[in-house]
Amino acid sequence: TSQTVKKRTASNENNTDSDDDDDDDEDGWENVDAKPSEEAVIQKLLKEREERQSTLINGEVEVSLTSDEVAAAQSKRKKNLNSKEHLLELHLKRVLKQNCQQKHKDNIVCNLAHGFDLIKTFINNQELSSLMLSLLDESTTETLIYNDKTTSMNDIHRLVEHFNEIFLSIDESTNDEQPVTIENIRLALSEHATKTFSPIRIILFAIYARLLQYECRLVFAADLPPIRPRMKNDGTSGDVKKTRKKNPPTLSDDDNSNGTMNEDTSSIHSSDTASFELVKNHQAISPTITDSKKSTKKIRPLKPRYYWIEIFIQTTDDGYIPIDIYTSKINSLTEFEVNIKFPMLYVWAFDIDQSSSYAKDVTKRYSQKWLTTPYRTSHIEHKTNGDPKWYGKCMKKYQPKDKRKSEYSQVENKQIENQLARQPIPQTKSELNGHPLYVLKSKLLKFEGIYPNETQPIGWFK
Repeated sequence: TSQTVKKRTASNENNTDSDDDDDDDEDGWENVDAKPSEEAVIQKLLKEREERQSTLINGEVEVSLTSDEVAAAQSKRKKNLNSKEHLLELHLKRVLKQNCQQKHKDNIVCNLAHGFDLIKTFINNQELSSLMLSLLDESTTETLIYNDKTTSMNDIHRLVEHFNEIFLSIDESTNDEQPVTIENIRLALSEHATKTFSPIRIILFAIYARLLQYECRLVFAADLPPIRPRMKNDGTSGDVKKTRKKNPPTLSDDDNSNGTMNEDTSSIHSSDTASFELVKNHQAISPTITDSKKSTKKIRPLKPRYYWIEIFIQTTDDGYIPIDIYTSKINSLTEFEVNIKFPMLYVWAFDIDQSSSYAKDVTKRYSQKWLTTPYRTSHIEHKTNGDPKWYGKCMKKYQPKDKRKSEYSQVENKQIENQLARQPIPQTKSELNGHPLYVLKSKLLKFEGIYPNETQPIGWFK
């Protein structure tokens, strides 16, 4: 601050001329710098603090904007929300989400149809069953045939060993595809050999077990397109990420080792270049590309699958025993997800009895990562990203008609729930958020609560 001090000269004390007085006044005033008083400094600081309107609560600073600043920000945001660009962006996101979800549903239906087609066309084929029966001698058939009271896990091991003796496993040194056809199955029966990771080997084992009167299910895990669109500058967008090795082995007839499986990418779900695909002979054919000279068709592989067999045994509490024919491992639930080169988000089991039309989603039984957030949010059963009502109505059509199978299906559901409950509790808040089994009291929503109130916690987070 500056204070003004008035000075007069001694020589002009008795001067009566007004002009002289004005000149003296102009010459007599000057600016003098002076130190501000302590009271003025405090008042200035209080005024600045009041203008900022900031308060300190629990070590955190809360800044309150002035009414003018808030009004300006709201009007700017309101203007952006009502802009054509913003409305078009929202509409585009809705359309992309609907398209991704519809494509996801279409792939679910196609995979279910694929499972029933394998059972109807190949496993229950009379000609193939007759050719398989000719390879079994009578003594072996009598010792390996299923018996409700005596068949045990040892018999299952003998069953797999005898199958491996009949059909040799040839390592796939070439990338040639071996689609599932009647001709290729006939060739495998005549040569007594199949490729190691060919689904033909699974079909042959299903026919083999069916002839020996085993109740079994055909199971496969399928890689589906993402349920949500991937946005720009978004590496995951809710999709499951998994490092993929270069040149992995061919796992199915639909898999092309020169195609998407050889790409070294962090994102498992790669977006397709075409909006639709035609399926013929278990291969996807892209739409015809018209050229000025000629028209050609490009064959594109479907997304891969991994197959195995489940055999039901009455003498054990496990019920259906999974058998991985590719690796000859029996009842190893955790091994399947390790061998698969894509996220285990969908696993379906199909009863080989053609008259039953029985199919069941058994993903929760085999996927060790089912309870993690990326897996739950990428499945059609997720209430926010998917359509659980549609999926429940779809799978309801394929419930078992047989009373005994229906009862054991309910027992199997309880076994799966107990298996999930035995998994370790997540150690991060993000994993606990929306968890189907556990909830943090601090993460309850406005209209959520724990009932009864005296419910004891099952554990402590940190």
